[in-house]
Amino acid sequence: MIANVLTIAGTDPSGGAGIQADIKTFSALGAYAASVITAVVAQNTQGVRSFVALEPKWTLAEMRACVAALHRLGPQWVLLKGGHLEGSEESTDLLHDGQRFIELSAPRIATKNDHGTGCTLSAAIAALLPSTPVEDSVRTAKGYMHGALAVSGELDVGHGHGPLHHFYRLWGRGSDEGDRIGSARSPKRALLSPIVWPR
Repeated sequence: MIANVLTIAGTDPSGGAGIQADIKTFSALGAYAASVITAVVAQNTQGVRSFVALEPKWTLAEMRACVAALHRLGPQWVLLKGGHLEGSEESTDLLHDGQRFIELSAPRIATKNDHGTGCTLSAAIAALLPSTPVEDSVRTAKGYMHGALAVSGELDVGHGHGPLHHFYRLWGRGSDEGDRIGSARSPKRALLSPIVWPR
């Protein structure tokens, strides 16, 4: 069965973040995408020019249809994304389940195409969760995001921070750096060697 996954976010006309990145990530990882749009944004790869927030009553009506399902998930896990922290050759995220702190590290990638890493990571996790345990979903999602970031230089979108290459696996880029790091080997073995701290 194909998972139905909901994203609640604003638009990004450059396609690198927001609803567009979420939908591309859901689709690239085999989930069916549904969305609630909270704002329409005018931006390009160099920045946001303006935005219009949608009427809260209208957005709330959409979200109410999903509240029960979201509430059942509960805040059992927290993921702190550390990709934008400076001063390290590693990009380390911290996953916490209330008892353990799990460090998930990957080599930092020097690229200007880093727009939408957080949206892509969260969308990938959401796409994987219906069929994969939480910790494995986060590991696999980080591997996918790292792969999409590694080959993002193949895209030439705008003049500022460009998007990740969300479809790098589907567009025959399997032999490139992104696939080697992100998917050819298990992210557990090849990319994300965890450090688990007891509470």
